[in-house]
Amino acid sequence: MSAGATRRRTADRGADRNDGAVAVGRPRDAERHGAVLAATCELLREVGYSRLTIDGVAERAAVSRTLIYRWWATKAELVQEALFPFHSGRSTPNSGSFARDLRLLVEHKVDSFSRPEMLRGLPGLHADLVADAELRRKTERDFTAPALERWIEVFERAAARGELLADVDPRTAFQACTGLVMRLTQGRSMKRADLVGYVTGLLLHGLHGSDSAHS
Repeated sequence: MSAGATRRRTADRGADRNDGAVAVGRPRDAERHGAVLAATCELLREVGYSRLTIDGVAERAAVSRTLIYRWWATKAELVQEALFPFHSGRSTPNSGSFARDLRLLVEHKVDSFSRPEMLRGLPGLHADLVADAELRRKTERDFTAPALERWIEVFERAAARGELLADVDPRTAFQACTGLVMRLTQGRSMKRADLVGYVTGLLLHGLHGSDSAHS
């Protein structure tokens, strides 16, 4: 028996013994949770979304497929969580300049969407999101809303400093940035610095009209 198979069998027995520890409302085992998400990202980079399987993730993470299905109902939910927590824990930029803060927000968006696992995994996941209203709501609640809060904070500060009109909508800017970056990173035709500058410039021009942003 291979070492990987031995680890999986041991993990299966541990999962069976500890069903109560991962019941609804109880925290997940952090080590196994992290291992599953890491394995998912690795396999996305290697085989892409369509060829990724729960069995393959279980084998790579040395856990049981039963454990994975206990925490994620579908492959799409698993991939969703593996790709999007990149936003969590990121501090909100506060340089004193809207233009600089916006550039930092765009840089983070570009870095997120440029990851190899995102490039290989997002197209397939996006198709599942379009087809599944509940999954879209989960994405909005768990991943989009926390990221959007950083944009709202930056825009509110800029309005308070007089750099933006109070009615400029950060939600529209956030959605525009996400769409632009998603399309342009999938095309892989621009270097990072060029992409960041291009998207930031488009947003600033649209938000400030013909005048350049305050620097």
